[in-house]
Amino acid sequence: MDEVTAVQPLLIVNCYPDMNRFLKRVLDMAAYEADIVTTLVEGKERLAERPYSLLICRNMLGDGVGPDLIRHAWEQHRTPSLAITGVMSKEEMTALVSLPEALKGVLLVPFNIEEFFATLARVLGHKNRSPFSRTCPDCQGSGEIALLIHRKACSKCGGKGTISCRQSYSPPRAVHNAP
Repeated sequence: MDEVTAVQPLLIVNCYPDMNRFLKRVLDMAAYEADIVTTLVEGKERLAERPYSLLICRNMLGDGVGPDLIRHAWEQHRTPSLAITGVMSKEEMTALVSLPEALKGVLLVPFNIEEFFATLARVLGHKNRSPFSRTCPDCQGSGEIALLIHRKACSKCGGKGTISCRQSYSPPRAVHNAP
């Protein structure tokens, strides 16, 4: 089984629709399957329906708090979690720190998308599949990513990856004609 199909889906529980659309789009580009819901109740329902490799949960939700869902996901389903949060109060920090087995990382908003994909790779135990990476996802070689997501061949591994990668790629330069 290859790396892309070996990862169970991700569950994202986040009450911000714009962030959800963005995360869904970049996760699709990187060949991750992700289910996205907006409430703690919906998160618990999804966890009961199928297994997930990782829960990515906002710390504050409209109908509850992320640490409650993170604890539930771990105790009931053994699903590890990442927390997404902005500024944390002392109580929120205490709640997150009290979940050492379940909580595999915390992303502070605003976070860098490369940090997001690097954290996913670390937690899930596979290579970084970021569509914005500067190395080939299969060979981790020196071929530069063309950032066009056209699935062209990597000069080092032959293009088995999900991203266009060419060692000789360089962005086009603007040409100015002087009068």
